[in-house]
Amino acid sequence: MKGLLFKDLYIGRKNYIINISVALKFIIIGLLIRASMVCGNLQEYYKSLDATTYYIFSIAPSLLLFTCCGNNGVTIADIRCKWDIFSYSLPVSEKQYALLKYKTKFVFLLTAFILSVLNALVFAVISHRSLSLDIIKYILIIMLFCTLIQSASLPMLLKYRNENAVIGRMMIVMVILEAGIMFAAFKFKDNFFSANPDDQFGDAFVEKFVDLALNLRDIVAIAAPFVIIISLAAGYFFTVKELKRRRIS
Repeated sequence: MKGLLFKDLYIGRKNYIINISVALKFIIIGLLIRASMVCGNLQEYYKSLDATTYYIFSIAPSLLLFTCCGNNGVTIADIRCKWDIFSYSLPVSEKQYALLKYKTKFVFLLTAFILSVLNALVFAVISHRSLSLDIIKYILIIMLFCTLIQSASLPMLLKYRNENAVIGRMMIVMVILEAGIMFAAFKFKDNFFSANPDDQFGDAFVEKFVDLALNLRDIVAIAAPFVIIISLAAGYFFTVKELKRRRIS
């Protein structure tokens, strides 16, 4: 099992190094900008850019860190080099192999979450703020969506054995979800103005819409840890199912 773990880590090393290095560069740039805004030549822009830069540099690096947790490039490389044929001769069951992959994913996700929170804490200290609970919520939401994509993509890669086929299906699902969100937003807008014809400038609508969005964010953030665990368990189940079919291209 240690050999399989080392294989996955070694093959995926480029992806890990690139994503982590880009995240570190982004964090360093953000630290320099924030430091300059507090006590450097960007102090004149502090009031106008304070909230924007604080949220961007506190949240954005987490997306890069969570992205490298999936590293489906290892599975793609295994498929291309016909490693499947050799893997079925190993004294490791499909359940053990799938469990190893999802244990690794979980450890990487947890590590990325801790690093993301530490990054947000550093920016909060530099910005003379307390660590905002809103930042933690956004990090949890990013973690949730990255986990859903990663948990679904691994069994899909094993099934279709083609990266483009998986990306195409993922894009179709995302377009459908985006269309549903846009439809719900426009429906909410129409219903609101029908019930409030006096709101000519839309101030009340914007306030109501922001309140609704924040409530949805809070609900998703609270549900995120439970959905993450369920999605990893479901991904493990379907990965075992696909491995047992022993598709060999």
